[in-house]
Amino acid sequence: MASVGGSTEKSGATPIGPIQRNIEEVALALVDRAREVELNRRIPDDIFEMVRATGVYRILQPAEFGGHQGNPVDAFDAIFELARSCPSTAWVTAVCVLHQWIMGCFSMAAQEDVWGENDQVLLCGSYAPQGQTARAEGGVRLSGVWEFVSGCDNTNWALLGVMVPPEREDERPVPHFALVPKADYRIEDMWHAAGLAGSGSNNVHLDDVFVPEHRLVSLLAMTEGTSPGSKHPLYGVPLLSLTPYAISTVGLGAAQGGYDAYVDQVMVRKARGGVLEGGKSLADIPAVQSRVGEAAGYIDAGRLIIKTDLEENLAIVTSGRKISVSRRIFCKRNEALATRMAVTAANAVYEGAGGAGLLAENRVQRAWRDANAVARHGGLNWDVQMSLYGSHILGLTPRIGY
Repeated sequence: MASVGGSTEKSGATPIGPIQRNIEEVALALVDRAREVELNRRIPDDIFEMVRATGVYRILQPAEFGGHQGNPVDAFDAIFELARSCPSTAWVTAVCVLHQWIMGCFSMAAQEDVWGENDQVLLCGSYAPQGQTARAEGGVRLSGVWEFVSGCDNTNWALLGVMVPPEREDERPVPHFALVPKADYRIEDMWHAAGLAGSGSNNVHLDDVFVPEHRLVSLLAMTEGTSPGSKHPLYGVPLLSLTPYAISTVGLGAAQGGYDAYVDQVMVRKARGGVLEGGKSLADIPAVQSRVGEAAGYIDAGRLIIKTDLEENLAIVTSGRKISVSRRIFCKRNEALATRMAVTAANAVYEGAGGAGLLAENRVQRAWRDANAVARHGGLNWDVQMSLYGSHILGLTPRIGY
């Protein structure tokens, strides 16, 4: 399942060749199971374990705990391949891959808590600070509800966004990630969704749960690339200059899957009459040809943007430099732009799929729903990110996260 633009094979320390081949085998198996995943509303355990066995979760995991500390491009290429077949599975995979990276930004004590006894432990998460946080001796206590926790049924720990109260009255609360084991939260089965329907993005509930200080990390430090783990360049990439690219990749992979299916279908389908001459091959129709070209171009362009940005970001931190505020805002723009390209590509082929494109088993309509669902993520919102970039270029002070 090579990309439209060519081979995804990479070189370097990460054994990406075997991992990518494993991913491609799983992706082929998921073509016929994507509908099952949707109806299940979460990733079935056997599929989740199939993905784990590929080694994809090791790519960005710290070497101290069995990982490769590899290149994000390699991890995201694998996510793209899964999304071609089953975007819901790819979404949860992206979440788990990212959280292995985020754990590398925590203190070694926190990493020991999570991986000390089992370095295959994976995490779900909800980034937006929610719930109630109270200071306690040696840490904080958490209560409340955290929404859209994708993959929470399949994972063992959660990364939850919280606002930690200040120690002094003249200071403001500071956003943090808090690490919470599965035994300390309850899952609310509420995910009935039109897109990414199999991602199991349920709510989790906490009731006065204690989180020790070493299981907290400042979101401000992570967005600036100065977290406790940032001594290694990979974990010094700012949070929002890496994580949204992974979910943009899911959108592009979904669009690629819709494109694949559309091409296969129009190669064999004939017009039925009415609007078009009955019996005419759909592949001979210029409008169909145009949609194929448009979708392929947007997908390739979106992937190129992501690959280029990720490699440049890693090169900057590897050289010992910091990623500037201007570049961080540039990355936010491009994350939304790549997602817009995914949606445009998915829409192009779906709008040409005719009545057959409405059928639940049709991969074209699933890709359309899932690519558009990816674009609903707050971190990829087109208006917000373009406004952020525009305000920066016009000399104004940005008011939102970057």
